[in-house]
Amino acid sequence: MRVQDDLALAKDHLARAESTLVTEDGLHHLQEGLALLEAAIDTKGGTQSESVARNLGQTYTNRIYEYIAREIENNRSLSEPELEHLFAVIRAFDEVCFDLPPHASRLKVDIVRRLIDLYYEGYTASEKEEVFKKLAEVSGDHKT
Repeated sequence: MRVQDDLALAKDHLARAESTLVTEDGLHHLQEGLALLEAAIDTKGGTQSESVARNLGQTYTNRIYEYIAREIENNRSLSEPELEHLFAVIRAFDEVCFDLPPHASRLKVDIVRRLIDLYYEGYTASEKEEVFKKLAEVSGDHKT
């Protein structure tokens, strides 16, 4: 398949991902679209297609991170499966070459903190605090 075809297919996958992001299908489209963009970038050579792939990937990276940041900030009642899914969406960007927004690691930590609150419901405050300390160590976030 030609690089132009890959870019068109990637754009289609990413548009579908954006419109169905909160579903497993949306996550699948995101992963497929990002993989196609990576393949286009890996062709190297400084072609226009490589530049288009980088710009497209960066645009979707920023859009999706902003969407997730708004969801986390505005919806305190997200369920465990919803938070796990949002975390999986963010993790899809761990293996690609696009620059993550400055708040990317903070957003990951925020999601994990909320998951810990849910996973450790019914545990003592000290047990929960111990897990939060471990998260701070792993993430390098000593404000946790």
